[in-house]
This record gives sequence, C-alpha cells and structure tokens, in this order.
Amino acid sequence: MLGLLPALASAADERLYTEAYRNVPMPAGFRVEATPEGPVFANTNGMTLYKWPQHKLRNGYSGESPSNPACYDDVLTVTAGLMSPYPPGIKLPELDKRKGCTDLWHPVFAAADAEEVGEWTIVERRDGALQWAYEEQPLYTSIKDNQPGDAVGGTRRSFGGDSPAKRVPVGPPSLHPPGFSIRSTFNGRMLATDRSASVYSFDGDTATSTACEGACLTNWEPVVAPSLAREQGEWSLFERSPGVRQWVFRGKPLYTYALDAGTWSQ
Repeated sequence: MLGLLPALASAADERLYTEAYRNVPMPAGFRVEATPEGPVFANTNGMTLYKWPQHKLRNGYSGESPSNPACYDDVLTVTAGLMSPYPPGIKLPELDKRKGCTDLWHPVFAAADAEEVGEWTIVERRDGALQWAYEEQPLYTSIKDNQPGDAVGGTRRSFGGDSPAKRVPVGPPSLHPPGFSIRSTFNGRMLATDRSASVYSFDGDTATSTACEGACLTNWEPVVAPSLAREQGEWSLFERSPGVRQWVFRGKPLYTYALDAGTWSQ
C-alpha cells in the first residue's frame, strides 16, 4: 500500500512527506495546514476547521443542514430519541457536568465587513452573529486540538450505520492526476485509483526501473497512464515498453494487486 503521509521516510532522508493540494481562494486570516487527515483549512492560529454534516439516523437526523448552524450553548438534559429503541425524553446523567455544544466546538466567527470568496460563505446564527461556512457547512474549531497540525476533533474516514454525525476536517482538494483518489484510513492517507483499487509500490524500484517483470505481472498490474498524461510535481512517468507508460509517485512505479478482495483493500 502506498501511504500519502508516512512518518520519517528513512534515517537518511529525514523529512515528512506532506500531501500536495490544489490552491483555492481563501478569505484573509485563514491558511492550510498539513495534518494526518490531509491538508486542512486552519484559522490564524493554525487550528483545524471542521464541519458537522447532517447524518441520517433511525428516527431523524443529527448534524447540520447546509447554511443552518445547530451548535449552540444549550445543554441537553434528555435524549433526543434518534436511536431506536431508545425513546426520547430519557434524562441524561451528570447534568451538572454536561457542556453545551459551543463549549466544545467554537464557531468560526466572521467580521461584520467580511466578504465571501469562492466556496467560503457567511451564515447568520440565531443571535445574529456571523459565522464562516465552507461549501455551505458552518465551520468550527475543536477544543481537542492544541497546536497547528492537530486534527483530533474529527476524521475524514467513512462511517455509517447508527453512528452519530461526526465532525469532518475541511480542506482544499488533494492535487493528483485524473484517475486517482485519496481516502483517510486507520493507517493514514491512502492512494487508490478512481475505481477505489489500492495502489502499491516495490521498495527496490526507482523512477526509471522496476523489478516487477514476467511472472510478477500475474498479480501486480502496472497503473498505466493515458496517452495525454503529463508529469507534475511528485508524479512522473516510466516507459515500460514502447507506448506504454506507467505512473510513478515519489520515485516509485505504481501497481494494483489482482488478489485484493474489494475496493480500498490493503
């Protein structure tokens, strides 16, 4: 498997790989930080920005619908009944210690003279305060994050079932050629084809040579680049045979594995 954010590459090459991203318009006071969840937007102090997208549960929805903040300082005292068979109205424990949503998730406020730009918009909270949103989702910072590069408050990993709506780090799109996709996993950021087939590399390969020939190709299929593909950044091309070019990422030719059981297998 090819990880996009490995730890220090080696003792001889002690540098942290960071994931390339596409430059997008941002309002003043924001920046992009590298995190284990990939590149994220951050405030002026480097704190990761999160959204709380709506998620369907058995008896309703949790999270926020587009442009509608739902995180306030109200302290919940009873269950909402979104998770059957548990009915609504059951008294919650430790009411004297319970916190409101904004005690844990600080809204990213916008100044009165702030101007929207690109996918960055401004929504109004119920008290009239202005809050930044990205792609219509109101933005927050997490009290769990202590320093720039932290993304402890949420994850981009996929989930489903009866899990409540999670917080998701917000950031610019990753920069990679067409035909690839990137996903957060428990093992870090993972590169795959646009059909969600995991991609791999061999330790002994270089940008201009590979040991995978002959019988090796029975299970390991080179990731072939289209005829119009061009090298860019960390991506280059290796001509395996006349007219057949293989994608190379960070100096390693890429392969898919024929015996992977399903999408995003490892």
